[in-house]
Amino acid sequence: MEQPQTMNEKGTQKAPEQGVVEAIRTGSFLSEHYQYLRQKAFQSGILPFILHNGGRVEEAEEIFHDALLTLYRLVGEDKYNSQYSICSLLFGIGRRKYISLYKKNKNAILRNENYHQEHFQELVSDEKMIQYIDDILQGNTQRERELEMLEKALKQLEDPDRSILEFFYLEKKSFKEIFNLIPTHFGFKDSEAVKKRKYYSLEKLRKLMGT
Repeated sequence: MEQPQTMNEKGTQKAPEQGVVEAIRTGSFLSEHYQYLRQKAFQSGILPFILHNGGRVEEAEEIFHDALLTLYRLVGEDKYNSQYSICSLLFGIGRRKYISLYKKNKNAILRNENYHQEHFQELVSDEKMIQYIDDILQGNTQRERELEMLEKALKQLEDPDRSILEFFYLEKKSFKEIFNLIPTHFGFKDSEAVKKRKYYSLEKLRKLMGT
């Protein structure tokens, strides 16, 4: 793969970073795209940062993949700011994730949380980029809290309400499919009856979640 210049004079991306973003957006992300990000963001950034600060390779791998998932979400939701290099963004997300994880251990001391390779210099000096990354991670935390609330509320629901919502929202089943999956003793006559019950089930879930 051709080696990129991370940013041009106007601050916009050059190939192949544009190609990687487009591949994520169109669902055509290939092994070559992954290897490019792994080389530029992981091997040249996240891994040496974590190893320098006393972490393990396994931790670096996990954090890199978490950062990739965050990038996928940003691109998919059209929230990715193309002003920033995706490799610098991945490094920044990984760096902040590790610092946050490490600081939960009260006895741990980071050797140098500003340790970085020369080509990630922009990250530690760009306050807007740092704020952008903080906003991303705060959004992730909020999303995780909402998912935890949803899981707890679902567990409190009884069948058939829980099964209907899980089939419809999590497994993307049609009402006809749900009707065929729900045990007959619940007394649904057809898929329309299941559809009507779904709205009732959703209202019960919302009350349990306090929304």
